[in-house]
Amino acid sequence: MRPFLITLVLALTAAACSSGDDTGAATSTVTPAPATSAPAPASTTAAPEGSGISGQEEAVTFVTGDGVTLEGRRFGSGSTGVVLAHMRPASMESWFEFARVLAEGGYSALAFNFRGYGNSEGDGFAVDVDTAAAIDFLTASGATNVIVIGASMGGTGAVAASAERSTGGAITLSAPDLFEGTDAVAAAATFAGPLLLIAAEDDRPYSEDAVAIAGASAGGAQVAILPGGAHGTNLFDDHGGAVTSLILEFLATNG
Repeated sequence: MRPFLITLVLALTAAACSSGDDTGAATSTVTPAPATSAPAPASTTAAPEGSGISGQEEAVTFVTGDGVTLEGRRFGSGSTGVVLAHMRPASMESWFEFARVLAEGGYSALAFNFRGYGNSEGDGFAVDVDTAAAIDFLTASGATNVIVIGASMGGTGAVAASAERSTGGAITLSAPDLFEGTDAVAAAATFAGPLLLIAAEDDRPYSEDAVAIAGASAGGAQVAILPGGAHGTNLFDDHGGAVTSLILEFLATNG
């Protein structure tokens, strides 16, 4: 287990990443992990005319390890892939604006719907299985390194799937330490890559969960505890510039 550092900062200009609703910053040493992933079959569906999907965006489907077909949208191209896992009750659309930022920065971003959301098949929850399938899709599509970003339940899935696939790193926004049987604390203890855990100070218990996950990290962790109480991708509403800067800094270091 490696040490981690938590810093509470009130200024909007602070360099921090977060999963709550306002702004703060944290810094700590992060140790990159080797980028390896198990490839899986992937399929790409060309966007129909009039769909509003640009040439830099592509509607895709892929199949999970337990045979469930999920829908997603891929943005941009690049050797570093970024999986974007949504929170409940949101859907993959909650990540589209940020995915376009990533595409402009030279990343290949994949936002997807968990099973039972949108046009994804299935029901119930298997956030680790679904997120692992998204990682496999990007790897099979040519990404040589994948980093996973998840909001709330998507953050729990991000840590768990990153441990399973040995990704280049994971970022969470307001991730629960345990969600429907998926244990982010246990996963962090086996994950050799870096973690960035963001939560709002008043968004309990998720701020405490961020500290717990970081404390178990085998690969080094940063924690950003921000003021306020916003949850998951709602952070972008008021503090998009600060949150975006923190995430891009992490990607530049580990991508």
